[in-house]
Amino acid sequence: MKGQKQIHEKLDLGENKKYDDAVEELTLKFSPELGKKIGNLFMELHLQDQHMNVDTYMASMRDIFILLSQRNKGISQKDDAFIDEQDILELVQRYPRILSQTVLEKVNQNLTVLDNLSCMDTQKVNRLIKLSKGYIFSIGVNKLNETCLFLDNIFVIDELGRKRNAAEYMLNDLGEKNLQVSTKKIYARLMHICTTSQTNVLLKKAFDFCYKRNEEEYENKYHISQEQLENEYVLPSTENIEIYKQKIKESIDRIIHPIYGEQNEGKGEL
Repeated sequence: MKGQKQIHEKLDLGENKKYDDAVEELTLKFSPELGKKIGNLFMELHLQDQHMNVDTYMASMRDIFILLSQRNKGISQKDDAFIDEQDILELVQRYPRILSQTVLEKVNQNLTVLDNLSCMDTQKVNRLIKLSKGYIFSIGVNKLNETCLFLDNIFVIDELGRKRNAAEYMLNDLGEKNLQVSTKKIYARLMHICTTSQTNVLLKKAFDFCYKRNEEEYENKYHISQEQLENEYVLPSTENIEIYKQKIKESIDRIIHPIYGEQNEGKGEL
């Protein structure tokens, strides 16, 4: 291929083998029109004004396309869980920071955490990716584990009366931006409600209320301060994920079972 490339009539790319290789790989593995679309996106996002090197951009785009397209294995193109080229381009439009190598390095790790939740699978995570605004990628893997593995043990009753896993509900309905809320705060609030009601099945209204950032509102409703909550309900350490998962499960079991170890679910719903 020629050393000098042009992804837009006003963009002189100069000579760079790294760019050439990325374009060739994308052209061979995806549609012939993809190169032009990727070039137009570079200009649309004004990445040149943000001092992003076009060669780095193209290499990042190649990595993103390969990583996310691999998730389509065994999924029909007609399935809404299939991630197509346009889905990936729109994801980059919504969340340009994914082009950063620092963020890109975390993407696969974070997706693995979500894939391994009891309430999720490849198709569900793919649908989340297609709508994501980037929170599932920007959050640290430790924080993602901390929050989702805890919520994986809680259930929410939605407006239609359906019993939903809280991790899935938070990611898809309440909104992935809530991953930014302190896990320590949410753990203490939810554990307090579960203890009071002796159940891990909460009404949507009660669950959503725990995500209010205003501590005074929670204290007025439940008559306990955030400081008292966090002293009473201490979030386990995530230094060892398997131990963390076990401690979370044991904490929930002690609350919802009148006799620890009993296998029936909680007494009621709140």
